[in-house]
Amino acid sequence: FDEPQVALLLAGGTIRILRLEELQVVRTIETHSVLRGAAVVATPSFDRLAVTSDSGALSVLSFDNNTTTEPSVVTIGKTGCRRTTPGQYVAADPHGRAVWMGAVEQGKLVQVVHVDATNNPSILTANRSRCLTMAMVALDVGLDNPRVACLECTYADLESDTPATPWEVAYYELDLGLNHVSRIWATAVAEASCLAAVPSRGVL
Repeated sequence: FDEPQVALLLAGGTIRILRLEELQVVRTIETHSVLRGAAVVATPSFDRLAVTSDSGALSVLSFDNNTTTEPSVVTIGKTGCRRTTPGQYVAADPHGRAVWMGAVEQGKLVQVVHVDATNNPSILTANRSRCLTMAMVALDVGLDNPRVACLECTYADLESDTPATPWEVAYYELDLGLNHVSRIWATAVAEASCLAAVPSRGVL
């Protein structure tokens, strides 16, 4: 989108693009769905918008002047705003190499969608059982493997002696060479509700 200083606003099933200098709505797009999350995917030529909704799919939208092109759609789960279906949290690598999606609870914590050499999107998962996620943010790591930070905790298994864990900030990394996602680091933190990325520094 070639407007200077613009921002996105999700309101129910509507996407609004605002020009910040004048706080003016430039474009309104009605999706006829319940939007869950969105992130801007940067590319060398122009930016795209990755959106998740109650359709159970990831849609990547492109804007050309006053029109919206046909979206690229990848199915990621069942329909509805389910706590175990990824899409509640969306974060994009600053260099446009991956889109990360997180579920609120249980196994499908993070899903990564990226484009391979054949220009086909593929989906990778990082599973953690009994895990709650409160926030997700992509990290600025330059040209290193894409990483995302998650604020999460696990709850106790009532049928075993497995204890719950305190709130943690965990890093997940997409290895572009091996095409694999792994949890590479975690540290305990005080109970919180949001994360903010700091360029070349980490997260607050």
